[in-house]
Amino acid sequence: MLDRANEQPLRIEEVELSSSYGRLLAKNIAADTVLPAFRRSTMDGYAVRASDCMGASASVPAMLRLAGEVPMGEPALIPVQKGQAVYVPTGAMIPEGADAVVMVEETKTLGDLCLVYRSPAAGEHIVFPGEDVEKGEILLKKGTRIGPETAGMLAALSVFSVPVFAEPKVAILSTGNEIIGQDEALTPGKVRDINTYTIEAQMHALGCRIVSKQRMKDDKEALIRAVREAAEQADFVYLSGGSSVGARDYTKDAITALSGELLFHGLNIKPGKPTLAGFANGCWILGLPGHPVSALLVLRSVLFPYWEGRYGEKLPRVTVQARLSENMASSPGRLTMQSVTLKKQDDEWIATPFYGPSAFISQLVRADGVITVPRETEGLYAGDIVEVERLI
Repeated sequence: MLDRANEQPLRIEEVELSSSYGRLLAKNIAADTVLPAFRRSTMDGYAVRASDCMGASASVPAMLRLAGEVPMGEPALIPVQKGQAVYVPTGAMIPEGADAVVMVEETKTLGDLCLVYRSPAAGEHIVFPGEDVEKGEILLKKGTRIGPETAGMLAALSVFSVPVFAEPKVAILSTGNEIIGQDEALTPGKVRDINTYTIEAQMHALGCRIVSKQRMKDDKEALIRAVREAAEQADFVYLSGGSSVGARDYTKDAITALSGELLFHGLNIKPGKPTLAGFANGCWILGLPGHPVSALLVLRSVLFPYWEGRYGEKLPRVTVQARLSENMASSPGRLTMQSVTLKKQDDEWIATPFYGPSAFISQLVRADGVITVPRETEGLYAGDIVEVERLI
């Protein structure tokens, strides 16, 4: 149902590595060389020929002639001849002729002699070219969010100009005559604007940029103008409230005035049945329910699969298996999302449904997670093992 939205090309930009943290990679990143690029020592010790140390022990050490050392960060210019040893610090290049490294702790030096008290195996304490990364290997995939580990990998691959998706731009419209802002007195009949802040926080967590926020009265023409202006500057427009069937059903009118049709109107989910969406001017417009719990759960349920398919990012999803503490009813034919609390009992989690109107935002604060009941299921029974998605 979102095919039209998926056809729109995503904007890509190049940014400096130091400015890319938290952004999403827009292309696969492959290694254009092997890592490591040369044989390196993994220990402070002596590069030797393993055959020269065969049979060495604490009582009968192998006696090798010291031929010099490899300075850190410099090429190994001294080859290891038969019966010789060359000192190498951790990370240094292994000189030609050597095929093993003996740790310093297993040696002793006497003048220009190196006494080796253990027989090393060929290849011991050495990493070889390509052992970490092969040339052409895709190390980072499109949709990877750049964090500390990713940044380190990009630096190792000499990728300092990073292709990332342009930050998606978001506009938020909260509708309803009863909605007031933080600078207004909370008088009888009025409620604080909650959805603007929950939606903004969720989109910030995805790396989006909020380009506009606005509270709207139930005015059809004003809302149509506001949605049109928002769609001209944003990639996503979110409206909350006004999506239910009734006299104030202006969200539908605003979307259809721009796009001529809805992508969908109504979902077989609970809470959140009156959700609707449209697409216009290259912008995805989502009309969310006004109740805070419904708005946030539906936003995640609809947005996350779309986001993963569109941007390639695998969003973190933490789930636990729990035993249901009591019978739980659901609505047949509708996918039901039920908030629950979790309590550890013996060696298992116990999930208890947390009931309350979807207007109560405290549900998402007091609850520990959500159970999703399939639409073909009529309910769950006490003792059933359920999957609980943690709220993080």
